[in-house]
Amino acid sequence: MKIGFILDQIIVCGGVLTCYNYVKELRKRGYEADIYANGKNEQLSSDYNYNSKPISDLADFSDEDVIICVWWPQADQLEQYKGRKIQFIQGRDDLAAVGEDWVKKCYETRMNKKWELIAVSKYCMEWIDRDDYVIIPNGISQKFLDYAKN
Repeated sequence: MKIGFILDQIIVCGGVLTCYNYVKELRKRGYEADIYANGKNEQLSSDYNYNSKPISDLADFSDEDVIICVWWPQADQLEQYKGRKIQFIQGRDDLAAVGEDWVKKCYETRMNKKWELIAVSKYCMEWIDRDDYVIIPNGISQKFLDYAKN
């Protein structure tokens, strides 16, 4: 099983670093995990001794593989690829909104039942009308590994 964390931009910030740490820890545990992104970041490549892969490489995924979308606007772009689809929610997108259109589109993306939802806290999900999400705090835990296997 491949696990792909999908990033739109690779900038040095907490949300991106969390994904790099997940990949690092999953690889230590024998999983085939990678970052797939639009572009590269030399600092992160150096710090983690790892280069991201282009999003087009997701074409190699099978139905058993896992795509974890970190940035909600990418969900539509990723629909074309095979694999179990999960949105990884690390914050309140409605509070970081750039206008009403942003909030509406983000809400609609979160409500798309084709995508499972993992949130780092209940707080992240308070504004979404779905109760079928899983809370997995940041960090590699047995709960994350168990969930990824199912």
